[in-house]
Amino acid sequence: DEQSGSRKGRRSAEVALQKVLTMDILRQKRRASFLCSNDALQCYDNIVHNIAMLSMRSRGAHPNALHSLFSTLQNAEHAVMTGYGVSEPQYGGRQRKAAGLTPIQGILQGNGMGPFVWAFISTILIGCMHTMGYTSYLQGAMTALVIRMMGYAFVDDTDLIITSRDNSTPASALLNRFQQAVDCWEGVLRASGGGLEPTKTFWYLIDHKWTGNKWEYHSTLDTPGDITILTPDGTARTTLERVEPGEARKTLGIYIAMDGNQQQQKEYLRDKGLEFADAYRVSHGLEKNDAWQGVMSTIMSTFKYPAMATTLSYDEWQEVVRPVFQAASERRLQTLTPKLRGHP
Repeated sequence: DEQSGSRKGRRSAEVALQKVLTMDILRQKRRASFLCSNDALQCYDNIVHNIAMLSMRSRGAHPNALHSLFSTLQNAEHAVMTGYGVSEPQYGGRQRKAAGLTPIQGILQGNGMGPFVWAFISTILIGCMHTMGYTSYLQGAMTALVIRMMGYAFVDDTDLIITSRDNSTPASALLNRFQQAVDCWEGVLRASGGGLEPTKTFWYLIDHKWTGNKWEYHSTLDTPGDITILTPDGTARTTLERVEPGEARKTLGIYIAMDGNQQQQKEYLRDKGLEFADAYRVSHGLEKNDAWQGVMSTIMSTFKYPAMATTLSYDEWQEVVRPVFQAASERRLQTLTPKLRGHP
């Protein structure tokens, strides 16, 4: 269930909503937790074929079909096409076999099978995290339904989450376990041919303190700590960026802050609206219906996509969309005016 990418009926905005709802629950229960947002490194380009075949066999793929697919990929010979024509030198295929080299791995960019091959592999990797015990538990207040999860994934964008079992466990007591969970996830990705991209990976420490009149989130000064991962070449460790709970980061196209504030998401949408409105005002040759259709099919889709994972008020949405509708109305009036001049 944690993998929502390359699956029918699953949308990336719903994955963002799951993260928002999880943070809401943790905030209501004052529960300590950690979250690491990461991006797999070349998850399609470096897929190990043996791993891919075993993962697909475990889900019922026919061995003859797999042999046809991966033998084609391994025996293919590649050339480079430029403006001067196709290069004479080639690589891969028989040349690598003759040199005693391992066949080229990966699914190759543009392969229609790539998305669901990765869905099969990542499902197995998530299962490894469950088997190793790097999961978290959430319990429904009404139904007492217990959900066990490793985190959330949409294709290669993944959020690992580790939570405490009770309110008395501080985040500092979970730091080592979270480090082990990150190492485990990086390890299974590396075993499948990939890894983690340090520049696109960051983490949050989420804990709460009572100041005497209100609850606040722990800052880096309150609970210091570092999380590290192996560099892509596997020769050293690098420290990941730590983000404060009140700072929003864009994941799956939506700015989400762990403390629930919507300021950065609102500013992002408002900037997009203003940018669109400015471009619309100086555009030429738009008929009134085209102008309106342009608004409804372009910028409104930008506004609708993150709506399910945001909690902007009516007035805040009005502030976001007002410049767009004003510009669209101006365009409609401009196209109507010349036609009306000839009538009394």
